[in-house]
Amino acid sequence: MKYEMFGIVLFAFTSAPLAQTNERYTVVVSEIANMLTQPPAPEGTYNRFLSTLDNIEVVFMPPARVAIEFPKNYLNCIFPASTETMPNKQLLLESSPLEVAYAYLFTLEEQRRDELNANSKIAIRRGFTYGGIRRSLSANYIELDDDATVLQFLNLKRVDAVISYLADIQGAAENLKFPMPHFQKYTPIYAAREAFVCHDNSRNKIFIEQVNDAIQKWKARY
Repeated sequence: MKYEMFGIVLFAFTSAPLAQTNERYTVVVSEIANMLTQPPAPEGTYNRFLSTLDNIEVVFMPPARVAIEFPKNYLNCIFPASTETMPNKQLLLESSPLEVAYAYLFTLEEQRRDELNANSKIAIRRGFTYGGIRRSLSANYIELDDDATVLQFLNLKRVDAVISYLADIQGAAENLKFPMPHFQKYTPIYAAREAFVCHDNSRNKIFIEQVNDAIQKWKARY
């Protein structure tokens, strides 16, 4: 099912129940090309995992909007996420990770991180921190709405480099039919746990237990 609320797209996922419960949990997500998509795009891996969970409603929002809305407490959880760089993490619960995502510096030509400087232009997706990269890599950061636009800026040479998660850039490159940019495979700039992060309360603790069980079964299957 699909709903509209305040201009935000909601989907209700139902499946054979993993646990008998009448509770419904609202999980906020951001679109990831080929991984976590909205119709009519084909389902990705994370869509298929979400469909195994019982009694959830999935809300698609841009990452920057998530940062504003999640503290208001009407959303139960974020996915995929980790508490690594979140404020007030003692008030949050985190599930086991479904995956670990690696972020890289991508360039059109072979280029090392230490070849960039404070005058370099780096495109980055709005709402993403990549482990607080701005503190460790001084540059002129340009925030854009999605990975497709980030990659287009790089191909048009409007920026010197981009920072993104590998799966996100791979999905954007595939959709745009662009060649993959260069990156240093063995030197990611950040590794992020792809988990569920929820407000810490008794209701959400039950959900986290359900999610952890589902993740364990998913990994055993795949």
